[in-house]
Amino acid sequence: MKKTVINVLGWAGLAVLGFIAIVLACWWLAPDQKLDPEAEKFVTLAPVPPAEDNAYFILWGFPASPELDPHQVGQQIVAEHDRILAAEKGLDHFNMDSFYGPNPLRFEKASKYICQVSNWDCLAEFESKRAEILAATEKYRLYVARYRKIREYKEFGVALSQADFRSPVPNFQAVLRISELVDANIALKMTSAAQQREALQELAADIHSWRRIIQGNDWLLTQMISVVALHKKYRLASALMSKYPEAVGKYPDLFRLITAPLPVEQTNIIAATKAEARSSLNVFRTLSESAQCCVYDDGMSSQWLYAAMIHTGGLKPNASVNRAYGAFKSYTDFLSHSPKQIVEGLPQWDEGIANRVAFDAGAVFYNPVGRRILVNMFPGFTTYAFRIDDLIGLSRLVDLQRQIVEKSVPVADVPAFLAKAGPGLMDIYTEQPMHWDASTKRVWFALQGKRFDNSGYVTLGHYK
Repeated sequence: MKKTVINVLGWAGLAVLGFIAIVLACWWLAPDQKLDPEAEKFVTLAPVPPAEDNAYFILWGFPASPELDPHQVGQQIVAEHDRILAAEKGLDHFNMDSFYGPNPLRFEKASKYICQVSNWDCLAEFESKRAEILAATEKYRLYVARYRKIREYKEFGVALSQADFRSPVPNFQAVLRISELVDANIALKMTSAAQQREALQELAADIHSWRRIIQGNDWLLTQMISVVALHKKYRLASALMSKYPEAVGKYPDLFRLITAPLPVEQTNIIAATKAEARSSLNVFRTLSESAQCCVYDDGMSSQWLYAAMIHTGGLKPNASVNRAYGAFKSYTDFLSHSPKQIVEGLPQWDEGIANRVAFDAGAVFYNPVGRRILVNMFPGFTTYAFRIDDLIGLSRLVDLQRQIVEKSVPVADVPAFLAKAGPGLMDIYTEQPMHWDASTKRVWFALQGKRFDNSGYVTLGHYK
């Protein structure tokens, strides 16, 4: 009996070793695919605006010491990033902070945003912290001036010649903190009739600046930062109309600039998805050259095991790029539909993309590293698209609010007014009129992005 068990275990061990040998032979002997030329076209870099016109660089250099030119600092950072990535195939020695000089912008550790993003109406909080806001404005006056300088650049375009999962990002936290300080000053100036025009001109300029960034950008992270900033700007505009409805009639042209709805085509989610593809597809080339693994390690395999698999032919770079290209192309094709079509087709599409990138049985024998990375490569692009669509919907709500206030629409007539609004002012996900809640005096729509739950409505505060 004992001998039989030993024989069985021996044969089982030989079978396992034989299977491993077959798998390794497949990895080693199977050739890589030819690179699909369409994959290269898909991730071709967009033309970059001339440096002197490009606000992109000032975002990189924004925290630099007062004596430095932030736009020049940004150019230096980007140039050094590109040089190191091209020469060393890695960014371990890249230190962005070394460009900022001896006294870069720093916030106190205990310092927080003046008003939390979860609050719809920050006006009361801004007014209650007037002294604190004015003191902070004086303390950071140079950086407030830099923030306003961003508006003067004609264009915005990502200037990195290549980027991957190791590339750093600009210090958006600093930019958003100063952006909120500017919002707070707008709110304080609105309390004085003599300063309302100046306040509204600044808000209009700020919204236009962020809209230019979201349109010219092709980097997903910057898209989401722009979404955060514009959510706050539109919510501020709504709160101002609720508290100062007379200002809408006094400065109609400024409010029309402020509340002009954001067009779907201006948000550039397709270009951002392609930029994400460009970064992700570079992963396969990087791994094939360095055999070092990366952020796509999902905890199931250690880095040394990935490296061993790559050295034994477990990564086919071209086959990986081709398969990833097909999945990313599927994403961009799906995202080119209207938000209504995306919502309706999402369950079926999610199932289809899951099957496209799944690690199936065949992946064991051919390109297992590439296939495993592919499974973990895709964030929820539809979620990011929905966050942008939520922003578009909010801009429509704010413009509807402006029209209702400007035209003095009686509260009883608001539902009829909403029903007659043009296609560009409908619920972005249903293409039907926005909803009206008479009890709360709110115009609203159902959000899909699951990020700003307080931004799916505007309150007609002028109705008491």
